[in-house]
Amino acid sequence: MIANYSLRVSEEPRKAPRGISIFCKPKSIFNHKPAEGIMSELPLALAEQRYAAPAQRLLVLLKRQGPKSLIELAEWLGISKMGVYKHLIGMEGRGLIERFYERNGVGRPRLWFRLSQKSNGLFPKAYSDISLSALSFIEKRLGRSAVEEVLKERQDEMYARYSQKLAGKEGLDRVKELARLRDEDGYMAEARRVGRNSVEMLEHNCPVLQIASKYQEACWTEQQLFTRLLGGKVNATHRAAVGDQVCRFMIQARKTSLVKR
Repeated sequence: MIANYSLRVSEEPRKAPRGISIFCKPKSIFNHKPAEGIMSELPLALAEQRYAAPAQRLLVLLKRQGPKSLIELAEWLGISKMGVYKHLIGMEGRGLIERFYERNGVGRPRLWFRLSQKSNGLFPKAYSDISLSALSFIEKRLGRSAVEEVLKERQDEMYARYSQKLAGKEGLDRVKELARLRDEDGYMAEARRVGRNSVEMLEHNCPVLQIASKYQEACWTEQQLFTRLLGGKVNATHRAAVGDQVCRFMIQARKTSLVKR
């Protein structure tokens, strides 16, 4: 699915680009099932390619949780190993997943599967090549600081939208609600308590990966956004833009304990 983008450039090209809009909120292509937590299924790109429902679920599971063994996948789907294997073979043939073997003690190595780089195109993306080209043009004409200003303006827009929906929520509930909002925006996010005063938020998909890989400022402004919204210390321990499988944020409370519900 291709998103529509708008680009409005100031008539005075040497001024800071306030009013440039090259981003859009990606339309959510996942349906959520509250009874199962934050779990997504039926990506539009998969439906268009006519994958069977089990294959869709397998792709989402591997995206969210990383490499899994054949035994684990069979247990998760509730079908036989042979049944799962048939779905995996089909996706492997299309280049969406890849297999590897891992030995654990004596005996035969265990068969594992993980997503391939090609599979990234099946998950939500908020930016297209035109967005990256626009930022590159801005950097060339106005300098790197102008790119950062555009990203900060985007952060302000997201802060205004998120803060309204977070109103009245505190502690762990506030982080979980932020994760839910990010999940709706295509980040495949979830939050959980880690220790007494810390919460971990994971983003299994990075819609801004194409931009963040070139402009690390996108990662920095995202971390700053979370700090503004949550009022605690936010550390990014893992980043998809630098090759990690997930974006991971550790949030620590300043005055109010995040364990309060």
